Amino acid sequence: MFKVLLVDDEPMAMEALRIVADWEELGFTICGECENGDEALNAIKEIKPDLVVTDLKMPGMDGLELIRNVMEHVNPDTMFIIVSGYDEFEYAKTAMQYGIRYYVLKPVFKDEFSEVLEEIVEILEKKYQLGKITVENINSDIGSLLGKFLLGNLDEEELKSRMPGDISKSNANWFYVCLGTPQVWEPVNLKKHDTSEDTQGILKEIMNTGLEGIYIYPILSNTVLEGIVVCTICGMQTDKVIETLKLNVSTIFGEGFYIGVGKTVTELSELSHSMSQAHKAIDYRFFSPPGSTIYYQNIKDFTLNYSFEGIYKIEDMYNALDSLEEMRIKEAVEAVFSDFRREFTAPEIIKMYIVNIIYKSIAIVSSLGGNTNQIPLLDSITGILARSLIIDEMENMTYEYCTKFVIYAKSLKNNTKNSDMKLVEEYIKNNYTRNLTIREISKKLYIHPNYLGHQINKWFGCSFNEYLHGLRMEEAKTLLQNTSLKVHEIAERVGYSSYSNFLDQFVKKFSIKPSDYKIMLNNKN
Repeated sequence: MFKVLLVDDEPMAMEALRIVADWEELGFTICGECENGDEALNAIKEIKPDLVVTDLKMPGMDGLELIRNVMEHVNPDTMFIIVSGYDEFEYAKTAMQYGIRYYVLKPVFKDEFSEVLEEIVEILEKKYQLGKITVENINSDIGSLLGKFLLGNLDEEELKSRMPGDISKSNANWFYVCLGTPQVWEPVNLKKHDTSEDTQGILKEIMNTGLEGIYIYPILSNTVLEGIVVCTICGMQTDKVIETLKLNVSTIFGEGFYIGVGKTVTELSELSHSMSQAHKAIDYRFFSPPGSTIYYQNIKDFTLNYSFEGIYKIEDMYNALDSLEEMRIKEAVEAVFSDFRREFTAPEIIKMYIVNIIYKSIAIVSSLGGNTNQIPLLDSITGILARSLIIDEMENMTYEYCTKFVIYAKSLKNNTKNSDMKLVEEYIKNNYTRNLTIREISKKLYIHPNYLGHQINKWFGCSFNEYLHGLRMEEAKTLLQNTSLKVHEIAERVGYSSYSNFLDQFVKKFSIKPSDYKIMLNNKN
């Protein structure tokens, strides 16, 4: 079981965290609960949880300060899930700068939260399995030495003294490479099987280029493949080396892996800069198709945009959704995602945009009297908040969701119209024999009178008054045929206070006076 610590200052929110997931079934045991960051920091030092689920706004040390302290002073490998409200997202962006990639909106839904936990379990299990590769297994590897050097745990002179002779005696060039899975932000797992020998074989396969004067060193940190250092002493161009490395990676892990490449440096002291550049490059895989190689020099002038300024287009999207016009919605989605690409909008901001679309669609369905749980693809689209998708996948899923939503909403709208028609028809037939107005019907049935008058024309093919007179005339005709009531009594019975008005309507409908119609009936008998 992996240990999880829950942190929230609100008792109801804490209770919700306890029951929102089947913790034990997912492989977690709740090892503690804390009400603030100060208490949580002490608990983390003592308990050493694998995962911390925390709110952001708390008295004393808040969630952001807690994350910073843990990352910098306790254990940078501790995994975090931020659980907070939409209005706290600006605050949450700072936490993301510490590498926190799991952000769940309140209220927390079980399916969405469980997906996040399942993804985290996979990562933790991979780390545990790779933990079988002990330090003794790899401490003689140059990659291990380079990893320590990049972390500041090994002196440059000591590193150089332990380098192979052909490297230390030559004018070597260095650059750093990051690998990224098609699932953005997910660490690269070395282990596909169950034995450390298989993992060592993978490492050897990565290092085997078959190129003279090229050295490739995997960098392992806490059993995760953090990156690769490439050393060249033959003057070969970077892109040629990357081609070979990419072939090795795809042979081992399959197609679709991203590669981020830092700039080439001539001094080991500058290698950390190349590493930072490679990490920045791999962050831009979100905007690239699977299998791309991203060179820092091509994106060095770009920065991920965490601004909400582009969200002004949400109004265009809202209007498109209200219209229930598929083409208009398609154009709105294409327009905003085009802006996201051009402005390099951060994935977290795009997710918030999609959340707004979801909330708007839910509001529309609710206004139409529909069941929001029956909105097609709702579970899939909310899964975006837990999964890691590239921007193309986000756009396609957003459009697909909107398309299915429009079909569902239109069916609701048609059902609503049919329901209104039946209610109006029934009300008129039950009350047509007295003084009846559109205003009365609209008030009773909560339908705007202007809209009701327009709809009656569409439903019945005539105006309200024509429909009302028609019902009255048919009833008058029936009463003339089947009763001995006098004509003026029938006029009153069917709702006319004025006999002349009744007479005019009867003649208009049947082209005969009611008295003559009654005589005609008697003669037939």
